[in-house]
Amino acid sequence: MKHGLKRPDDDNNVPRGYRLDRSGSGAALSHPAEESRSGERRRIVINAGVYQAEQRVSDLEDAQSRFSTTTDKMQADLEALQQKLDDYENRSRRSDLRLFGIPEELGATSSITEVISDLTYKYVLPEKATANVDLSTMLAHRVTVTRILTAKYPQTIRVNFGDYRIKDQVFSQAIRTKLFNPTDNFNFCILSDLSAKAAH
Repeated sequence: MKHGLKRPDDDNNVPRGYRLDRSGSGAALSHPAEESRSGERRRIVINAGVYQAEQRVSDLEDAQSRFSTTTDKMQADLEALQQKLDDYENRSRRSDLRLFGIPEELGATSSITEVISDLTYKYVLPEKATANVDLSTMLAHRVTVTRILTAKYPQTIRVNFGDYRIKDQVFSQAIRTKLFNPTDNFNFCILSDLSAKAAH
């Protein structure tokens, strides 16, 4: 070979400090210090990759925790809003009652308000209370809903008495009285007008 160098094909030709590596297809010289530095670089690269992966996992866990907290707060706010809305709805119905079983033909010749007023005075309130209860501010109307058994069950009537105290007086008497109209031969009942949530 040129310059008198010998091929490192046997252990006798390996320079001091090197070793002969025959693990590949041929023989090659390697130095322990170079191998140590190369291994250290690989460890640094691997550790950096592991750290970055752990950091990304930690960031994802933090984001998920914040999202979960935000979702829980939104759910709590929604439930509180729904409760306030339900309370407001029930307060707006404070002076209302619902009547069931009033035949629809009774409102054919006169207003339903007049019909309910007459029924209330005649079958709900006792004679001694009639003079003390003013139903002149009362308003009544049929509640339009999807009707499945139209012929059997007449539409419900919502009655607003204008004053919750009058409503309370009528209702307290109604729950103690069997409401029956012998003239037209039908039973009817009076219930509080509550929101769907409160009614359940």
